[in-house]
This record gives sequence, C-alpha cells and structure tokens, in this order.
Amino acid sequence: NVMKMELELRDAKYRAQTESLRIQLTRDYEIKLKSKLDEVTMKHSRLEDEFSELNRRKLLDQQDKYTQEVSQLKASYEVKIEDLLKKIEQLQIELDQMHTSSVSERQELAKKLQDVFETTLLKGTATNLIVRAKK
Repeated sequence: NVMKMELELRDAKYRAQTESLRIQLTRDYEIKLKSKLDEVTMKHSRLEDEFSELNRRKLLDQQDKYTQEVSQLKASYEVKIEDLLKKIEQLQIELDQMHTSSVSERQELAKKLQDVFETTLLKGTATNLIVRAKK
C-alpha cells in the first residue's frame, strides 16, 4: 500500500513536473514568437518607411524633371516670340518704307503731271494767242 502510494506520488510529481515543463516551454515559445513577431513588425515598418521615402524621392525627381521641361519649353517659346516680334517690327519698317516711298512717288508723279499740264496749257495758250494775233 505504501509502495502504491509512493508510486502514485512519484507519478503525480512526474506529471506535475511534466506539466510545469510543458507550461514553461509554451511560455518560452510564446516569448520567442512574440519577439519574432515584433522583429518582423519592425522590419515591415522600416520597409514601409523606406518605400514611402523612395516614392517621395521619385515624385520629387518627376517634379524636378517636369519643372525643367516646362522651363525649357518656356525659354524656347520666349525665343520664338522674340523672333516673331523682330519679324513683325521688320515688316512694319518695310511697310513704313513702302508707304513713304509710294507717297513720295505719288507726289513726284503729281508734280510731273502738273508740269505737263502747265506746259500743255502754256503751249495751248501761246498757240491761241499767236493764232489770234495773226487774225
């Protein structure tokens, strides 16, 4: 009977130690898993931060590139506009010269016509006077 009780006691101790060991191993494993989870979570967070930074840099690079392209286009159009303004100014000068020359040509032609008219008038008047004088 005593032996049986001792065996039951040993068996109970063994089961208690086994259960205690199982509980301890479970706790250790939970701690290890939690540590691993924390590590993975931190790594994930760091990767998200790096990804966000890369996206931010990419957007800044695209914005800089776009700004440069816009600046180049603006400079190109400004040069074209300056060229067009110079051409317009040159055409205006040419038009003014044409107008001035046509005005002076018209004045010159008018003077010649007046001279011809006066000469013709004078000749006609002189001829009439001579014809009348002969009569």
